[in-house]
Amino acid sequence: MDLTILAEAFKPLAKLLLILAALVFIMICLDYLTGSIAARKNGTWSSKIAREGIWHKVGIMIALMLSVLLDVVVLVASRSVLNLPIAFYGLFAPLVALCYTLTEFGSILENLHKMDVYVPSFLMRGFASIKNVVDSHAEATIPHTEAAIPSQQHEPLDTENIKLNE
Repeated sequence: MDLTILAEAFKPLAKLLLILAALVFIMICLDYLTGSIAARKNGTWSSKIAREGIWHKVGIMIALMLSVLLDVVVLVASRSVLNLPIAFYGLFAPLVALCYTLTEFGSILENLHKMDVYVPSFLMRGFASIKNVVDSHAEATIPHTEAAIPSQQHEPLDTENIKLNE
């Protein structure tokens, strides 16, 4: 196995993954900051809840790292094991990063609302539209299986019932 071929093949993926990880990290920081400000403003701030939020954000970064590792495994397998002549630039990490970025974006919008910050209705509608398109595309791209995956207990962001200052 020629490692230089793998290293060359990994360069475009590495650049993309670095940008995606930085974007997710920035969104996580903004969400944590706006959430803390909103909680302080409304008198609901709690160090216990803040710590739980940090652990949740660490979990997001771990999930993103796992998706990167899966993309690397696919890249290595396609180039060295299967000898496939395809240009693979990642599938799982970009989708996971995009989904987390949109989730954090939605949370930031909710935090701004809790802070009584005006959020234009077109921004909420645009965000909801983009999130729906991405969710639909991700669901269509990755087939469902009956694998032993824990169910997600989180409620989706309800963009319809957020009151806007119009």
